[in-house]
Amino acid sequence: MGKLIKNHWACLIILTAATYQPKILWDFLTKNLNGAVKPIPPLKFITGTSTYQSIKARLIIFPLSALAAVLQYQSTNAALYYIIGIGVYF
Repeated sequence: MGKLIKNHWACLIILTAATYQPKILWDFLTKNLNGAVKPIPPLKFITGTSTYQSIKARLIIFPLSALAAVLQYQSTNAALYYIIGIGVYF
């Protein structure tokens, strides 16, 4: 049997949270805030660098993603998954 690698487990939890987070943030009122929840395409120039592989960088980005999920009232499950994933990373 394989060993449980906490970083990979936390990554899977965060990816699950990202799939649950809808892009419905004030869509009925304005399109100005769509940039906060719009998916970012893969950034080829970051892939493979130390920033991409850094857990410290992830611990900065994931709380911001959790904050965006908390601000959307329909994504409480995603916010909880983000918080659990951040806890596993710590």
